[in-house]
Amino acid sequence: MIRILVNDVAASQGGALAILKSFYQYVVDTRERYPEIEWFFLVSGDYIAQIDRVNVIINTDAKKSWFSRLRFDRKGIKQILHAVQPDIIFSLQNLTLHGVPIPQAVYIHQSIPFQDKKKFSFLKKEEFILAVYQKVIGRMILKSAKQAELAIVQTKWMKEALQNKAKTDPAKILVAFPDIVDCGKKVDQEHFDQTRFFYPAFESIYKNQACIYQACTLLNSRGICDFEVELTFSSSDKRPNIKFCGPLSFPEVLHRYQTTTLLFPSYIETVGLPLAEARQVGTLILASDCAFAREVLNGYPNAYFFDPFRPDELARLMQRVLEGKITREAGIQSAKTECQWEAVVNRLLSLKR
Repeated sequence: MIRILVNDVAASQGGALAILKSFYQYVVDTRERYPEIEWFFLVSGDYIAQIDRVNVIINTDAKKSWFSRLRFDRKGIKQILHAVQPDIIFSLQNLTLHGVPIPQAVYIHQSIPFQDKKKFSFLKKEEFILAVYQKVIGRMILKSAKQAELAIVQTKWMKEALQNKAKTDPAKILVAFPDIVDCGKKVDQEHFDQTRFFYPAFESIYKNQACIYQACTLLNSRGICDFEVELTFSSSDKRPNIKFCGPLSFPEVLHRYQTTTLLFPSYIETVGLPLAEARQVGTLILASDCAFAREVLNGYPNAYFFDPFRPDELARLMQRVLEGKITREAGIQSAKTECQWEAVVNRLLSLKR
């Protein structure tokens, strides 16, 4: 029996938790295919269930603070390793364990250290935590990629960035596109409203809602005021043409993919899941001209790109949509991209063999 420890005490919400649950579900669904594996998931909360040959170890201390996390990675993990005696360690949290003589694989989904659009400053309060990820944790991620026997990334651009920044052997890097919800519906041509735009993202500097605000101001200065942009977070701000609708359910998001134009000014993503989802539906998309967006939208005719630091470029594209000069090609849909966890598990097994 091959014992694989999946280390993901960092996951508690958002994309990190989605990755954990996606991989866990694949493991559960394919237990009969891999009878030689016994799995041990190390997590920080009650997110997944223990079943036969899929063990769950919960450690809440590691999530109390960064200091607690570092202390756990240095000391607390040793007790778990002694108890589990794993043959392979698979980290879903960007970092390998230091000084552990066991084959390790690391899943790298934190893209901040790899993007080249913006350098964040420790001296700016609103950028401090991003500077930590870019310049401190980023170095730790690069070191982990070098030390691991296998590094897994979600996209080709991340593989190229990892090769360039960490000087990692490309044979050690596996590209495994993440699981995407099957949207399965076409754009509602009858109810498409060219005056409505939509951006599903939490509020953040790099999600770049500021670009949308400035684009709206530019459009207003040209006398263009009959449009609305929906943002999926809550705010008491009063901004012309902006509707803060708060978090939405996925069916509500899907309805907007079908009836509005998707804006995506974010300049830091590994994949940009809304791009992949909206592409399935056939949505008209105005996206930042970044490596991740170019890769996810490659060959998609309903995508248009703008410099995320040039609100005037976004305003120009929005104006063309409003004037009917940019329209959607009807009947355009992309098939759901299949998740590649099978390739990941097979490469994990090769570390033992």
